[in-house]
Amino acid sequence: MSAELDHWLITAIRAGHVEEGYFQYQGSLNKGAPLGARSLSLFFKVRDAELAFQPGWPALREGVGEVLIEDDAVRVRLQSGRLQESQVSDVVANIPLLHDGKPPRLQLDGKVQSSLTDAIKLLQEAPLGTAEIFAGWQGEGPLAGRLQLDIPLQKGQPPGVVVDFATEGASLKLANPDLQLSKVQGAFRFDSAAGLSAPDVRAEVFGRQVRGKISAEGARGQARTLFDLRGQVQVDTLSQWLGGPQKLPVSGLLPYRLRLTLDGDDSKLRVDSNLRGVVVDLPAPFGKTAQQERDTDWRMTLSGRERRYWANYGELASLSLAAPPGRWQTAAVSWCLAVARPVCRPARGCECVGVWTSWTWTPGSSSAAIIRSRWMPTASACFAVRDWISGVSAALAKRSNS
Repeated sequence: MSAELDHWLITAIRAGHVEEGYFQYQGSLNKGAPLGARSLSLFFKVRDAELAFQPGWPALREGVGEVLIEDDAVRVRLQSGRLQESQVSDVVANIPLLHDGKPPRLQLDGKVQSSLTDAIKLLQEAPLGTAEIFAGWQGEGPLAGRLQLDIPLQKGQPPGVVVDFATEGASLKLANPDLQLSKVQGAFRFDSAAGLSAPDVRAEVFGRQVRGKISAEGARGQARTLFDLRGQVQVDTLSQWLGGPQKLPVSGLLPYRLRLTLDGDDSKLRVDSNLRGVVVDLPAPFGKTAQQERDTDWRMTLSGRERRYWANYGELASLSLAAPPGRWQTAAVSWCLAVARPVCRPARGCECVGVWTSWTWTPGSSSAAIIRSRWMPTASACFAVRDWISGVSAALAKRSNS
């Protein structure tokens, strides 16, 4: 028996009542005899067993089942038990003894009747490397699924975790960005080497249904998850959630596609919309009717020492903003009107680029730059768009860091 397995048996099996058991040894008693010359078996029928199968993981409690130790493996079969507040059943834990000099591995497979609360707690507290990604998440609602673990019995090696679960009617609250989902429905899989996935997920956000999919895009053991959801939201509701400008020259039902990438320091959010159904009450050329379409997008990073934000309003206006979290007085802002996208930004402060039909420069005047009166509507629209985009950008930035 390897030293790792000996240590695991001593530390992992914490408690329990043995209802029945036997020990059997057959073979040579000579010192130095080959492994094939002897056979050892140890069997226990247990109840109220407590199995701490790996440091950092919650112990499996109230276990009812059998423990069998043989030459080729250690096997634990539990008819029932509890993991945190979750009920587990038909649990099989195997430790193959290959006698190849490599550390043994614990392979666990079982059914779980759980809750979203327990699942999130496990992702936050177990040694999976997912604590930062799911920090601040909260959830409620039932989960039913299957848990598979592949844990090396040696420190320093990451475990393999696969969880398949389904839910209906659950609620989920994300921390960054601050977003709440209700009536969550779908069949999900979490793979610690790839990420979270679901081929068809449905929920309600801002009181309206969203639908889409979740893809696990991780590679080489680094989990990466992409949420791709589509839905609609009333502009007034979105404005209230943002906590930004109270009066926007925009109204109507906003269709959107939301893509949220959870990838550690590279986590980001992107929202796209064609604005069909939305009225923008601004002077030409920035205004639009509900029937018109205008491709618009918003992008932002969710982590890092500097947060970055981009907004594009068709081909008419663009904004780029960068600032450390909570330090907007040091922000670098670049916004453009009726020109190409901003490709550079100042180290600090605001940079404005635009195209004006008429421009008069009067040295020494109080205003310095005077726009001819016949072009004043366009100028007013430019400043309105600037204020609108800047206000929404600041509100979204503040929301993502709250």
